[in-house]
Amino acid sequence: MRVYFYDIMKDETVIKLKKIKSKDFPGLKYDRLNSPGIVKDFMDIVYDAKNLVEERLWLICLNARLVPNAIFEVSHGTMNNTCCSPASIFQRVLLTGASDFIIVHNHPGGNVYPSQTDNDAFYDIRKLSKIMNLDFLDSIIIGNDENVYSYRNEHDGWND
Repeated sequence: MRVYFYDIMKDETVIKLKKIKSKDFPGLKYDRLNSPGIVKDFMDIVYDAKNLVEERLWLICLNARLVPNAIFEVSHGTMNNTCCSPASIFQRVLLTGASDFIIVHNHPGGNVYPSQTDNDAFYDIRKLSKIMNLDFLDSIIIGNDENVYSYRNEHDGWND
């Protein structure tokens, strides 16, 4: 699978996408990111996410077939937190023209259970994505082993 890494840049007064690089990952055996386990495998292959010692938050923008068309590292934090505004997420989603998106962050300590800050951010982004008619597919937390937390799987009423 070829993965495209982007950042956003300001050119005079216009904010636009800038492709940082693209890279083939022959180890990616999936062509669609359609489950938390597949997303975790994807992040471990692309970013070695389970072995990072600082929290990071990534945004995966997908097309309607759930194939990534852009991936961003939105935030790079400390050993136990990272922060990101909903505007940072939606700016990137809208610039890519993605129909769907997934947010992923790691917990280097290994406990994948979300903090209150994680929950607050999740609910804000979920509420705004509904208003904007964008498909927020999941928010996933990766630990330092095989553990993964999926808001989609763990929260009743996801589709409310």
